[in-house]
Amino acid sequence: MKTFITIVLIAGLAIYLLAGKKKSKPKETPDTTAGQKSLMPEKKTPQAEGNKPKTIPVDTSGIRPMPDAQAQQAFLENLSCFKPLLNGLINDTSSKEMWGNWSDLIVTINNNELTAIWQKAVVKPAVWLRILASWGLSYDPCTEFTGIKGRNELYETTDRQDITVGQKYKVLTPSWILTTAEGKKQVIKKGTVEPIQTPNS
Repeated sequence: MKTFITIVLIAGLAIYLLAGKKKSKPKETPDTTAGQKSLMPEKKTPQAEGNKPKTIPVDTSGIRPMPDAQAQQAFLENLSCFKPLLNGLINDTSSKEMWGNWSDLIVTINNNELTAIWQKAVVKPAVWLRILASWGLSYDPCTEFTGIKGRNELYETTDRQDITVGQKYKVLTPSWILTTAEGKKQVIKKGTVEPIQTPNS
């Protein structure tokens, strides 16, 4: 008897569950579904788009390739304008006119990053020279030398004569050299020298 009751209960439970599943499924009628398209867009798979992987755009607007890159580029693009002012950073550091000329030129270039860096370094020649050196522009610090081959590329004499091998020279203004990231050097501004007269000459 107990077995019969158990079978009846299991059968009743099975019928109840099957009836519940049928109710949960929406009834489709030809009148409401035939010829209609879903309002939800179909999800495209990579295979549907020619096997192209889905890419999410990355915002790189705040990423810089190197510190001061924009300032460096703005300065180097206008380097020919700065050439007449370079020697003042060595020989005329207390001149208000010299610093004013630098400031005027930097403001004219109208690059926010360059202007901001300049405002931190203005009237600080050592700081500004370090910044220029980090951008590849530096000067030859020697104050005198003995003439050797190749010095004509860096210096010219006050009397426009070639530098003589073995002759001693005093540096009046330095030469300025631009070094690229690959190590290629270019003379931007030649220095000037005068021969040192020895007692025997």
